[in-house]
Amino acid sequence: WLAIEIAARAGLFQVFWPGTSAVGQTIASFAIQPGRSWREALHRLMDAYGLDYVVRADGSLALHDPGESVTSVWTWQGELLSGQYASTDLAANHVRAFSVGVQAEAWDYASAEAASLERYRHVVDRMLASNAQAQVRAANELLLEQRKLRGGEIDAPLNPGLEILDVVTVVDAGIGLNQTYRCHSITATVDVAHGDFDMK
Repeated sequence: WLAIEIAARAGLFQVFWPGTSAVGQTIASFAIQPGRSWREALHRLMDAYGLDYVVRADGSLALHDPGESVTSVWTWQGELLSGQYASTDLAANHVRAFSVGVQAEAWDYASAEAASLERYRHVVDRMLASNAQAQVRAANELLLEQRKLRGGEIDAPLNPGLEILDVVTVVDAGIGLNQTYRCHSITATVDVAHGDFDMK
């Protein structure tokens, strides 16, 4: 309800959200400080449970829970012009969330074992009012950390339907890759005179 109210005051009247436990949590007290923008208030609210959000091209607000089941909206295969892919083991594999008299933790044991060490991250947030809420936050923060384990950039033909935070699949037979990624930036090149319609 808070996200819908904040979005409406910012002029965003369509809000889409997943039916996950993080979105259904109750926040006992939330105040928008004088001089702060509606976007800052929305960002603070989403931070409370480790959620993402994006304002789509049609002016709607879409909330994303890192734990939600999402299907790929597009797949690139032979049409890839180039690609750079990377992976790292620097993301946290142990996250603890704290508040006043509240705490919870989440582990990625497989990552800890592969790296042979614990990479710890802690989150302190006074809006967490119960151990269950702290558990939601810790789990989502761990999922956000796991996204940092892999990434890349592809150069492909333009797809004007893609938006930030969409999930795409990249199939690169040259290196045996078949992986999903979430779009964090999109750059399009449209040169009609030369017939160049690319996207990164």
